[in-house]
Amino acid sequence: MSIESTYTNQLVRNILFFIIGLLLITAPELTLLIINNYITYILMMLGILKLVAISNHSNETIIKYHLSKASIDIVIGLSIFFLDGFSEVIIAYLLGLWMLLQAIVEMIEGYMHTTISVDQKLLKLLLGLTLFIGGLLTISIPFVANIKFVMGVGFYLLVYGVTHLLFNQVYLDK
Repeated sequence: MSIESTYTNQLVRNILFFIIGLLLITAPELTLLIINNYITYILMMLGILKLVAISNHSNETIIKYHLSKASIDIVIGLSIFFLDGFSEVIIAYLLGLWMLLQAIVEMIEGYMHTTISVDQKLLKLLLGLTLFIGGLLTISIPFVANIKFVMGVGFYLLVYGVTHLLFNQVYLDK
């Protein structure tokens, strides 16, 4: 993967994080509803596409494998669609897991990155620590994922998008 391609991918990710963060801060309930519906439709479409894809295979093992994956996608999609309260808890757990993994990545990058300044390293470590604590809280108490918490995640994504957009520009200038 070329440097330009990597930079473009990072740029798109950071702009999306900025936009999602802004939406989570300004309209948290609507944004969560949209995310919930998006996940539902994507899972159901993936399940249907997998069912269509297995019609081309003659290998029984492949058919069983894709049939089980398609069934799981469709069942989860329908569960999220019909069990609104339950899906919020699932999304809270997934959000907490994502926060923990992203926190670890941020802290490792802050510790190991050699081309950034000490201030940038400290910012990455602080962002990672904040995200790690938020992830632990979300997984241990999923009902913490209320509107104020969602707005906090939105603030993090907003800061993440802005700081990484700035840092990526600094990397290119060097």
